[in-house]
Amino acid sequence: MKRMIAIGFEGSANKIGIGIVTLEGDILSNPRHTYITPPGQGFLPRETAQHHFQHVLPLIKEALQTAQITPEEIDCICYTKGPGMGAPLQVSAIVVRVLSLLWKKPIVAVNHCVAHIEMGRIVTGADDPVVLYVSGGNTQVIAYSEGRYRIFGETIDIAVGNCLDRFARVIKLSNDPTFEIEKCPSGASVASRILSPVLNSLKEESGDGFESISSESQQPCDRIGQRMTRTFHGSLNGLAISLHGKEGVDFPGSTRRHRPHKAYPVELAQFHSADYVEFLHRITPDTQHLFANQLPRYNLGEDCPVFDNLFEFCQIYAGGTIDAARRLNNQLCDIAINWAGGLHHAKKCEASGFCYINDLVLGILELLKYHPRVLYIDIDVHHGDGVEEAFYFTDRVMTVSFHKYGDKFFPGTGDVKDIGERDGKFYAINVPLKDGIDDTSFSRLFKTIISKVVEMYQPGAIVLQCGADSLAGDRLGCFNLSIDGHAECVRFVKKFNLPLLVTGGGGYTKENVARCWTVETGVLLDTELPNEIPDNEYIKYFGPDYSLKIPSGHIENFNSKSYLSTIKMQVLENLRCIQHAPSVQMQEVPPDFYIPEFDEDEQNPDERLDQHTQDKQIHRDDEYYDGDNDNDHMDI
Repeated sequence: MKRMIAIGFEGSANKIGIGIVTLEGDILSNPRHTYITPPGQGFLPRETAQHHFQHVLPLIKEALQTAQITPEEIDCICYTKGPGMGAPLQVSAIVVRVLSLLWKKPIVAVNHCVAHIEMGRIVTGADDPVVLYVSGGNTQVIAYSEGRYRIFGETIDIAVGNCLDRFARVIKLSNDPTFEIEKCPSGASVASRILSPVLNSLKEESGDGFESISSESQQPCDRIGQRMTRTFHGSLNGLAISLHGKEGVDFPGSTRRHRPHKAYPVELAQFHSADYVEFLHRITPDTQHLFANQLPRYNLGEDCPVFDNLFEFCQIYAGGTIDAARRLNNQLCDIAINWAGGLHHAKKCEASGFCYINDLVLGILELLKYHPRVLYIDIDVHHGDGVEEAFYFTDRVMTVSFHKYGDKFFPGTGDVKDIGERDGKFYAINVPLKDGIDDTSFSRLFKTIISKVVEMYQPGAIVLQCGADSLAGDRLGCFNLSIDGHAECVRFVKKFNLPLLVTGGGGYTKENVARCWTVETGVLLDTELPNEIPDNEYIKYFGPDYSLKIPSGHIENFNSKSYLSTIKMQVLENLRCIQHAPSVQMQEVPPDFYIPEFDEDEQNPDERLDQHTQDKQIHRDDEYYDGDNDNDHMDI
């Protein structure tokens, strides 16, 4: 059987190359020539095209001679159609058309990106890869699906290729044959060549405060070089995870920080009353005297003081939980964490216990758009009354709260007999505890109840509120839990391998709150952290032992075995009343986002915009616009 042979022309940038390959991927020849500019300079389209014209014919001859074939043996002629620089691309296109007429061979136009992917597939031997494609202008997650390569996620804000090219030009690296930044002596020496003149000029202007950086003294630049490498690697790994999720891309133990949007008032009103949201929007420390009659109505005052930027505070932490739920819904992650969230006391029309907006309810409402049943678990020392109240009459959310109850302890709710009503009867579970419960008792009770809950309820997603005021030594708490005991609950819930939204909550001994949520972040990432806290700007708060873990407390444990056994039996008996996991009727999924229209005409040109507002105004270069952004002045 005759082998299929193709000749290909690549001239999208400063390199003209001609390759001859077989259908099986054997490379018969691959001569190239690079347009080399002086160090520190880029290459312009016209001069690059002239270079390609001068070298293309010799390269054709060399390719045929090296492959030891004649034009008659070639089956098709391929060329890069784009994307790339216009003028250099035209050179290949013109040459290919001429050769097609001379040799009477068909033309195959090739997408530049697809060509790179196919080359990588041949080199690696991957049969059906998911590709993280990093180019000059964008970064994409690409995979083959339904007969073609498809983009499953894209960003234009991590243009690593352009960054590296620009970096190389600034430090005057030669592009002969290409910029080889990775072969520089080190990122430190490279960075020092950029920073030295800058810092030295600052020193000359200020007279002191700066030391010049010489080739013998590059410690600051060492850190910059390492940081640049880590930033690229971490950003791209995180991007692959966030854009494509868990299907096909596997970076074990990886995490990515996500800057959430500030929740819009209309989003907050998905649970809270519109008048309450509007009140929070208007109230400030300077104007609260004007609303003296309304403050008691919305329960603002002692436990819920009015402070500067109160509404923005609510928007930020609520937006974090809403975005976390949306990322879980869209399978962009397996676990989403918002330690700023977990304000579980807020009610529909009022604040409570320093909780103004109930982000947990808003997050659960988002999850319910995709999941028929959501399980809410609360290990804060205080009862999760706001979340329970919100879903007290529905079977689509089961709330399970482990908390201190009795002795007029805030909020005074959460008896084991409170089990929900109407459709929600038996779907509210309360585990009331007394002072002094320890790791062993708490963990045993938690695992027994949660195991049965998951078995009976079969949730599609779990929301876990990790209030740290249940730790020993908390200023308002009264339990004896160590950080390991608290974190064991997180570890146990993670093992169910369900979409998991984790939030913070209460916690009034701040250094222990930081310790706890650090350890639990490690648990969620399957990462064991050293017990010694490394040096940092807050290290003074963790003395005198500077350790990550704290031991159990020494408060007398009033939770007898008989008491805990009675509570457990009552809870399990209530669960037996659930005949089967409730189902929901099929319906249209509500949209994820409501974003109010942004009117640029109302923008004050003299007012500096914050980062969130700027992000909303980013325009893509590859879209067409009617107006000032329509550079072609054409009606589309």
